[in-house]
Amino acid sequence: MAKHRRRRQLIKPGSQLRIVAYAVLVALVALLLNLSLLVFGIESSFSAAASVDTQIQDSIRSAVLKYSLFSAGLVVPLATCLGIVISFQIFGPIYRFERFITLVAGGDLSEDCRLRRGDDLGDLEHLINLMVARMRDDFHRDREAFAEVLDGLDEFEPLLPDSLRMRAETIRKLAREAIEAGPRLGPEPQAEPAPEAEAAPDAQKRPVDTTAP
Repeated sequence: MAKHRRRRQLIKPGSQLRIVAYAVLVALVALLLNLSLLVFGIESSFSAAASVDTQIQDSIRSAVLKYSLFSAGLVVPLATCLGIVISFQIFGPIYRFERFITLVAGGDLSEDCRLRRGDDLGDLEHLINLMVARMRDDFHRDREAFAEVLDGLDEFEPLLPDSLRMRAETIRKLAREAIEAGPRLGPEPQAEPAPEAEAAPDAQKRPVDTTAP
């Protein structure tokens, strides 16, 4: 299959944006839990140490707030980028599978499905290509068998009476049109070379006595 370059920023915008939203939501929830534990620990320390100056407490709370805002500003873009990368690794192969299966459904079996390096679902790609390869081989065998039948019909056609000869001509014409209108199969698979037989060990030759008796 020809190398494919995406021309759109998002392949499946709705599904990809949902994954990005889930990634951002999970990151924010984790950040919120972390900050909640931090604030709880600080407030517990303030309660245990009543002698801490109020100004120091306010300074610490202000620092925690700034840390929270900074962390949120850092986590959201990182989670967004991570969600986009994950969505492309998932929906990129799905998009390729959809295009490839559409070609197969349209009768084009001449190529294999190809994913880009780093995409997921490589096992599914292998299974799809294996299925299409078996379909391609079956069609090749059917065409060869059909061609042999037509060749046999050509040989016996002169022996047929005129009425049957016209019918045979019509059948042969329709059969050849059906073969030509069949799926695109690409080049025929080359037969694997038969393993060479191991040479038998040379038989021991006895010396021939050429002297006269």
